[in-house]
Amino acid sequence: MQQPVAQVIAIAERTVTVSVAGMPACARCAAGRGCGAGLLAGNPRERQLLLEAPPGIELRPGDRVTLELSPRHLLGASFALYGLPLVALVAVPAIADGLWGPLSDAALSGFALTGLVLALLAGRRRLRRAGCLRRFIPAIGARVADA
Repeated sequence: MQQPVAQVIAIAERTVTVSVAGMPACARCAAGRGCGAGLLAGNPRERQLLLEAPPGIELRPGDRVTLELSPRHLLGASFALYGLPLVALVAVPAIADGLWGPLSDAALSGFALTGLVLALLAGRRRLRRAGCLRRFIPAIGARVADA
């Protein structure tokens, strides 16, 4: 996935308002052969973000900047969106089979699908909580040089 680029719209004392055009996609995602990050991203429309002004970077309205997220927080978001559903897809049918004896393939598939759906809903709900969202707000990395 490419690092998203935003345009500075306004600057206040300690905050910068930037505009980000949709979900950035790498060449593989654009060709339909990527990791699928765009599938759960939601609406691809332009968004405005209010971010902390980065220390040591002089910005003006109209400047283009890169946005970044700390690797630790990116890993947490990835687990909520991908890891939790994968674990539930395998664990829920295994637990059900252990509790209620040998189950048919259809019953195990039903438990797997139920675990997957519940994990996807739980991950999305977790990511929508205000405390969780604060960790996933990007920061301005650097100003992009004009081409």
